[in-house]
Amino acid sequence: FDCKVPNTATTSIGFSRQVVPDLAVSADYVHTRGRNLLRSRDMNTPDPATRLRPNRGFVRVMAVETNANSWYDALQLQVTKRFSRRYQFTTAYTLAKAVRDTEDWNFSPSNQFDPAADKGPANSDVRHVLAVSSMVSFPFGFRTGIVGRARSALPYTVTTGLDSNGDSFFTDRPAGVGRNSERGSS
Repeated sequence: FDCKVPNTATTSIGFSRQVVPDLAVSADYVHTRGRNLLRSRDMNTPDPATRLRPNRGFVRVMAVETNANSWYDALQLQVTKRFSRRYQFTTAYTLAKAVRDTEDWNFSPSNQFDPAADKGPANSDVRHVLAVSSMVSFPFGFRTGIVGRARSALPYTVTTGLDSNGDSFFTDRPAGVGRNSERGSS
């Protein structure tokens, strides 16, 4: 068993510009690539043709592998008004895409013979995030602020609830349906 060290590498590029004395804008692009990530696989998966397991003395023989991947790309935009004239605010927007073929060490692919088929949106794939915050200063030292955040929906996987391929996992998807191919309500 060849276990490799999981790793991620992040690259980013951006700029920040002062538009007027107390207002700045910034934009950043972020790319993260994960390699050798963990996932579990059943090494005793039934043969698709015979539906028999290689070692009939066991149902599952789980092994953790380090051959999964992740990809993340994001555009981050921000407008910041520094405190002056008794108020300040920040507005930030992120457009992102997170793709993985695993989620964690306990993730098991729906097709044990083709783990790459589980490449799809990550469980944490939030495409749009808008965050705002502001603070206003009143006489006599009173201040009030507000913080808000809105995001698009998380993905989810449609499953049949059946074990169609006989691997003892009830995570089989309908034909042609990818992992995390649907989105919940925001």
